[in-house]
Amino acid sequence: MSDFFRLADKFKDKLGISASQGHNQNQGGPPGGVPYGQGYQYQGSSAPFNPQGQQQQPSSYDMQQPWDYSSHAPSFPSAPSPYQPHNSDAYGAPQSWSSAPPPIPPRIAPTVPDRPGVSVPREAQSGPVSNQSQAGAIYAPGTYPTPELFCFPFGKHDVLHSPEYGFTAKSIQQKLDELGSNSTLYLPRGSRWEVESMISMHPFQELATEGYPTAEQDMAWLEAIEECHGHLIHAFGKSGTRIRNILLEGNRERFGHDPDGKCMIILGDVNTCNQVVDRCIIRNPRHWSCLQAFEGSSNIRITNNFIGPAGYGADVVDGKWADGISFSARDGLVAGNQILDATDGAIVVFGAPGSLITSNTVINRHRLCLGGLNMVDYNPYKGNYKFTRVINNTVRTEGAYIKVGVGMGPSILGKANADSIEEGGIVMRNLIESRDVGHGKGGLGYGYAIGSDIANWTCVENVSAPGVEYFGDISASLPELIASPTAFVRDGPAEDRGHLQPEFVPGAVCSFV
Repeated sequence: MSDFFRLADKFKDKLGISASQGHNQNQGGPPGGVPYGQGYQYQGSSAPFNPQGQQQQPSSYDMQQPWDYSSHAPSFPSAPSPYQPHNSDAYGAPQSWSSAPPPIPPRIAPTVPDRPGVSVPREAQSGPVSNQSQAGAIYAPGTYPTPELFCFPFGKHDVLHSPEYGFTAKSIQQKLDELGSNSTLYLPRGSRWEVESMISMHPFQELATEGYPTAEQDMAWLEAIEECHGHLIHAFGKSGTRIRNILLEGNRERFGHDPDGKCMIILGDVNTCNQVVDRCIIRNPRHWSCLQAFEGSSNIRITNNFIGPAGYGADVVDGKWADGISFSARDGLVAGNQILDATDGAIVVFGAPGSLITSNTVINRHRLCLGGLNMVDYNPYKGNYKFTRVINNTVRTEGAYIKVGVGMGPSILGKANADSIEEGGIVMRNLIESRDVGHGKGGLGYGYAIGSDIANWTCVENVSAPGVEYFGDISASLPELIASPTAFVRDGPAEDRGHLQPEFVPGAVCSFV
């Protein structure tokens, strides 16, 4: 034995530790006492592990410190030992490891307590759900998740408390120009601004109400006056613009239709991307639409807005109807919006390949609507609707008449043309319903209508709720009588249209609106 081991034995004799055990520790055997406390004792074992497979009685030094350290340093809670061998009773035959740790025991998931107020076991609720309960908007208007939108500014920002030219669009424009790109301009809560001329934004600029309120009375109001003939907000060709938590009033009720007017908000253009309109109230445009996102753009997000009324219906003489949302952007999102009393198309999808239109609620209460969700335009993408998804939306009449709930194909608007075929759209789990809220039930001409100018289309799992009434006068289509009003109608063989749900019945589709 070397001099080192002899000195070690003498030291251990003074501490009451046997030399053999100390030698065993130096050879990689199981540890004995931990110098700064008891250490972690595995719950499945009542005594330290013995390489020979026998239980030992814990010695006194396992339970106490080898010297009194309490007078020199504060006590710390003991930490689990990084390596504590397991008892043979718990994890199989005893083994001895020279250097590697023992096998890791299997993890056991914690017990999940029952959900409060739920008495039916989870297994009892796992049966098939009816198609109707899966259809329709998943999120209520204004509640679609937008975690990418922060409630604080990035970079330069200001609150327009002291407008240089009064509460006018000129003051807003002056401040937007002063801040420039990559900035945020807040309008004070509850402030009201006259819009006498178009407000033009800069790239990556945000215009919002201070604090991002969602109540109408707390938002900043932008109100068009009679002299305003253009857009209220111009973000055409300006990537990264954001319009949030603002009320825009077009004042058609006061000033009437404007033949020189334009849509209230204009977005999009070639190579324009990442624009947002979120949690705004947009109503009463004096021309064709509340909001339009033009082709050539991508990733435009229209979320959680309350839109309409827009225009007057075709049943009104010189009605001059208008859209709620007109959308042509690629790979965009239209979600969580409510469109009330739009009179042309509540949401009109102009191809918009790759875009998702979901959880929107279309309601017509007082004004006739030509189409709830329209996919009827061959241009500007030459019929390309590939991966355009219209999924989980609700179209509801609350007293008014909707000519077509969900229209698919250019022949919804006129005669079919073999050279104008739309392809690739996906329409799933939408819901058409009626509800009497004091204005009668209302009704529709057609629910889901597919023209003969559709191909490679998917239209499945859509629902017409019980009690919806389909009616209308089709005598004007004589002598080539169009299909009678119904919930599901397709023109031509189903296999020629794509993958359709079985509820579709054949019928002539032409000029439904």
